[in-house]
Amino acid sequence: MDITLDKIKTLYEIAKMVYVGQIDRKYALILFQRENLNKDTAGYYIDCYECFLDGKSFKRTINTEGTRYFLDKIYEELGIVYLKNALFSLWQHIEYFEQVSVGNVIGKKELFWEYVNKYGDLVNYFGEYLNDDDKLKEGLVKKILVSIYERNTIAREMCIKYYGAKCQICGFDFEEKYGDIGKGFIHVHHKVDISTIGKEYEVDFKKDLIPVCPNCHAMLHKRKPAYSIDDLKQLINPAENF
Repeated sequence: MDITLDKIKTLYEIAKMVYVGQIDRKYALILFQRENLNKDTAGYYIDCYECFLDGKSFKRTINTEGTRYFLDKIYEELGIVYLKNALFSLWQHIEYFEQVSVGNVIGKKELFWEYVNKYGDLVNYFGEYLNDDDKLKEGLVKKILVSIYERNTIAREMCIKYYGAKCQICGFDFEEKYGDIGKGFIHVHHKVDISTIGKEYEVDFKKDLIPVCPNCHAMLHKRKPAYSIDDLKQLINPAENF
């Protein structure tokens, strides 16, 4: 299905009416059919609009042009607060597709960083890594059957951008070893285990996080509390501090 800009505009307006309760989803699908829009694809745009406004992850995808239009219109009509929600939703979407290795999210990832860099006051939502010593909040305990600790994916991304996707303990580089499939792959270790903190705290991605390979990551956690980075370096080669 060819999604032109005119069709994207129609999809946006109908998705907005569904969200505010002006029309129900069933009637929206009738409107889509009148506009010669595929109802399944159109349904993705309804879901996307709702997730953008609510800051929720979404698994169905819309094209990059549609994503940009939705972000611009949400900012124009609803302001920075809802744009923050939309970008948080988009980031979760990107992370999901990278994990399942389905589809190409490079364009959406570039779009995400474009908006983060464009609107400086987004730092109040994504943590304050741009204006306040590169700190991000994470570790907020949630109760969903069991306690889980929220890990801020933006902090992880910024850590890798700062250090590079190379183990800071043993020096292993997945791209050097495996080529393109290893590009950008690395674990990120919390120097202080956030499960031992049990509350929200501010994380500095330069000081509190560090990229490590899976082997070194596993060895760090061979004891509780975890080994320090320097301890593990000495275990690898006691005569040389890597």
